[in-house]
Amino acid sequence: MPWNGITINAKGEAEIEVCSGQYYSRNFIKVEKGQEYSFEVVGHDEWTDLSITCGAQGFHNKLLREKKKRVRGENCFALCGTICASEPNNFAIRCGLTRYVVPLDGNLHFFANDHRTRFWYRNNRGSIKLKITRLK
Repeated sequence: MPWNGITINAKGEAEIEVCSGQYYSRNFIKVEKGQEYSFEVVGHDEWTDLSITCGAQGFHNKLLREKKKRVRGENCFALCGTICASEPNNFAIRCGLTRYVVPLDGNLHFFANDHRTRFWYRNNRGSIKLKITRLK
């Protein structure tokens, strides 16, 4: 499946579908250091980890150890983002994040917070729609 750069429209907005089975979303936005964005989940979409269905806030998974999560301290399946598909640049969005300042130039990707190993993404289903707004 090809990577798909999404363009911010004249209003400074874009919508992206974040699929839970993708380790990094194939849909991304090119960003520059210092830009500011807000994120908001659109609608009431849900995604499923094996047999547990939830929204973008995720769920407490007592079986997934904290050190094995891609974003520690966050629920399993919480909606998250990253710059340059790099773990040190991962951050939580959940159902919304009102202000995020981009720390470096690169591509902004999204994902469901799950096990750090790609193998565990194969049992994920569903997607969440995310509205992205450039603030500055």
